[in-house]
Amino acid sequence: MSYRILVTGSRQWKDGWLVEDALLAAVDSAPDDEIVVVHGAAKGFDTIADEVARDFGLRVEAHRAQDHPDPLARNQHMVDLGADICLAFALDWASGTGHCARRARQAGIPTIDYGVNTE
Repeated sequence: MSYRILVTGSRQWKDGWLVEDALLAAVDSAPDDEIVVVHGAAKGFDTIADEVARDFGLRVEAHRAQDHPDPLARNQHMVDLGADICLAFALDWASGTGHCARRARQAGIPTIDYGVNTE
């Protein structure tokens, strides 16, 4: 069984330290299952999260835009696959990141905002 951490963030996100701290906190609270970090494979935040997760030796599941050209549908697809927690790094409420975080909450996935409040 795996513990799935859905991460979503702005393409303009630059703070790698906060991403590292947030992932470490999520990993520390996870059961001893395999940990999978799920992201949308976009530039900016997703690139940072991917690098941090791999540096920690975590499995990464990237959902590329080429496979899901509609970013809102891609967000919904990642939510539909299920996650144990969602970490959101939005710079603006009205964004793809905000959309993904709100969809995660609607699906009952506990969601933590590290940027603006996405509720």
